[in-house]
Amino acid sequence: MHDVIVVGGGPGGLYSAYQLARAGFDVAVLEEHPTAGVPVHCTGVLASEAYDEFELPHEAILNTLARARFLSPSGRVVEYTTATTEALVVDRVLFDRGLHERARKAGATLRLGTRVTAISVGAVAMGATTYIGNAPNFMVKAIAEEAGVKMPSFFGYMAYSGVVLIPLFVLVTFVFFRQG
Repeated sequence: MHDVIVVGGGPGGLYSAYQLARAGFDVAVLEEHPTAGVPVHCTGVLASEAYDEFELPHEAILNTLARARFLSPSGRVVEYTTATTEALVVDRVLFDRGLHERARKAGATLRLGTRVTAISVGAVAMGATTYIGNAPNFMVKAIAEEAGVKMPSFFGYMAYSGVVLIPLFVLVTFVFFRQG
């Protein structure tokens, strides 16, 4: 029996497994695909802030981004440029394999080719509270801040989501899963 089961061997699951294994927990990661990092599930654009904050593997970085160009269906172009790097383009296969290896070396058990067929409603609530860390969300944050809109930090968002989403999770659990 394990202390923690992590479902999904993507960046969030592998980083969580790494941290938990480093803290001494017996962790197993269950990933449905037979190879780490394959198939690639996203663009490979990550917020540079997340890279530094979570000590992610730098060998997977392909390019840095400080500029974005948006084209609307009407043909209107909006460009956004910053003085600093906002996002990083990474080789997702290398990135995921680096996280996979780091979690394994920390002591996590990784089970590739293992599909989970049932899960608790709590996973949905926890997924919603941790989604902020991807590059599109950080890009929206950067654009909003540039326009003068006050935005929460990563941990500020986590605190806010805890205030809103965790009580909602408790309510849903009580309403739909209470005994008797």
